[in-house]
Amino acid sequence: MILGSNKRKLHKERKLINEYLNSIKLTMKHDWQVFLVDTRAIDFLGLRFFRDKTILRKRNALRIRRRMAKISKKKTIPYQDACAVVSYWGWVKRCDSYRFYNKYVKFKVGINHAKNIISLYAKQSLRNNN
Repeated sequence: MILGSNKRKLHKERKLINEYLNSIKLTMKHDWQVFLVDTRAIDFLGLRFFRDKTILRKRNALRIRRRMAKISKKKTIPYQDACAVVSYWGWVKRCDSYRFYNKYVKFKVGINHAKNIISLYAKQSLRNNN
């Protein structure tokens, strides 16, 4: 993905990249496109990038909400669920979804609690291996 404010420069960059890829016997994806990002968001790596904000993709937000609801119903949090909570925190903190985090993640399972569970699991697995 190449972003820029000038289409002519972007096309020159694409040609240079294509020449380099050809020199190392690789090819560029054939359905490349150039479009304005002022009018349309870029959907990339599970996030939607707008000019002034970054938000979670809807289906990822829905998946996080559902998983957090299941996790919050459990009496104790297993290691895999703690890993999921920390992973979701990584997604949420890199976008403009702080309200989403407060509403669906924070009060269900705390990040520090999940990190403690992962830490204890790692310490136990080290003891068991020695």
